[in-house]
Amino acid sequence: MDVSKLLGKFMPEPSLRSGFVTGDGKRYSTYQESARMFKCFQQVVFAMAFLASSVCLAETYEEAEKKSEAASSNPALLEWYQTKMQPAFRNTVGQIIGKCLNQPPLERPARVDLVFVVTTSGKVGAIYWKEKTPFFSCLGTGIQSATFPPPPETDFYFGVGFGIPAKKAGQ
Repeated sequence: MDVSKLLGKFMPEPSLRSGFVTGDGKRYSTYQESARMFKCFQQVVFAMAFLASSVCLAETYEEAEKKSEAASSNPALLEWYQTKMQPAFRNTVGQIIGKCLNQPPLERPARVDLVFVVTTSGKVGAIYWKEKTPFFSCLGTGIQSATFPPPPETDFYFGVGFGIPAKKAGQ
């Protein structure tokens, strides 16, 4: 494959005459070429912005929470989210929370807010906490080792927040 011809379609060579001749032999005036190149540039920028927003991991809990809200309202993922991911989360994380609550030195939090990324293999990628405590370290280790139903498209940001009842007297 001749790479120069392929590149010529996107990066025209200047012609001695007024305007440009592209690798496929098309002749454009300087104005036409400028407009064509600008349109191409716009398409590349929009495509890169879309890819970067969906591919890049969030850096903060707030970013992860926004991605979670967008993912859970995506019509293409709604059935998977409701019928597979939510039940799997309840079953798996409920057991993990029970184990962590039964570890005496850990202080019981009043609330847990987290977002975790379920990869296309069903493994947990990153975990984002609204706040961190030793209890969340235990919970995070358990979630990190769990496997969930793989999302049908791309990595899925699963956000959840729930309260934990106070410890009853005598427990």
